[in-house]
Amino acid sequence: MKDDLDLNKLPHAQLYQMRESVPEDEQRLQNSVAAAEHRAFARESTAEKGVLNALSLGVAIPAYTAAKMLAEIERTGLPLVDVALSVAKEKDVLPGKSRSKPSANEVIQGYYGLGEGLLKYATGAGARAARDDLDILAP
Repeated sequence: MKDDLDLNKLPHAQLYQMRESVPEDEQRLQNSVAAAEHRAFARESTAEKGVLNALSLGVAIPAYTAAKMLAEIERTGLPLVDVALSVAKEKDVLPGKSRSKPSANEVIQGYYGLGEGLLKYATGAGARAARDDLDILAP
């Protein structure tokens, strides 16, 4: 399998397909590919859509990981928090079972991708990169 440095250069679509093929019991590999996938998503989305996208992802990146963490908690022992968790799960607000564990690494990689995407957007390389990624995936 490729190491993290190689994974961080792959397009999001390829990483998504790779994650689908990794067995769920390979937790360490799932976590590595997931972190690279978070980075690629943030990079490609920001490179294509720019600053407003970066601002929204700046909030969404840690919020998604926090939601994954909350989804794993059954009870906190704090009545008000437990009621809020119960309602959130009942309303299906939290993400379902995730293949990867929530981690600081996925947040960090998401922010790296955000920075890379802003750089591509600023240099005009984002639109070209998005077209190139689509060309790679075309049959």
